[in-house]
Amino acid sequence: MRMRLPRTARPALVAGALLVPFLALPAAASPAAPPAGRGPGAVQPEAHLDLAIHQGGMNGSVVARAVLACLPVGGTHPHRASACAALERAGADFTAIPANFGSCPTVSSPVTVTANGFWKKKAVDFRKEYPNRCLAERATGEVFRF
Repeated sequence: MRMRLPRTARPALVAGALLVPFLALPAAASPAAPPAGRGPGAVQPEAHLDLAIHQGGMNGSVVARAVLACLPVGGTHPHRASACAALERAGADFTAIPANFGSCPTVSSPVTVTANGFWKKKAVDFRKEYPNRCLAERATGEVFRF
């Protein structure tokens, strides 16, 4: 047996049913906090680096790219906090970053890593070639691990 609602309850029920999909909308549609350096009142980072890994030399195709912002930490880098910490400890000298020890395959597949941007008002233009991606990641800690 079907239960019938009184006519006066139907408009409220229909209106409620129509609003249900929108109840979650404000939370889902609300913009996240603006990233460092964007939007009104945003804090400009003291460091902003465009990082890339090129297969082969500089003319090789880019196989990975990330943006690293530090002080405050931000960007698209998956390990941004530890990458910023490593660069801070090394004074933004990529060659002074302690290597992560571990084994890498002895495959020759050269990659060139690049970093362009600024670190505490100083221009950064770093590039170095490694025998393969694993060795590049080991030599640069978390900075080029993306």
